[in-house]
Amino acid sequence: MTEAVPTLPQSVQETEFIVAQGHVKGNEKLHRQALLAVPKFGEGPIINLKPEVELSSSPSGPSYYT
Repeated sequence: MTEAVPTLPQSVQETEFIVAQGHVKGNEKLHRQALLAVPKFGEGPIINLKPEVELSSSPSGPSYYT
């Protein structure tokens, strides 16, 4: 399935897209992948492009992978 990228604070060329393990909001046992938009250069907000998915975290913090 193809979806349009929402409006980002920087251009798509200046954005790194990262897949992270997450879960459906309200159900930590129903795993889903989150998609994060992270600025490549400088500081800026990290945006979860799948708002229906919450990031999973462990005692050491969230586990991200690309």
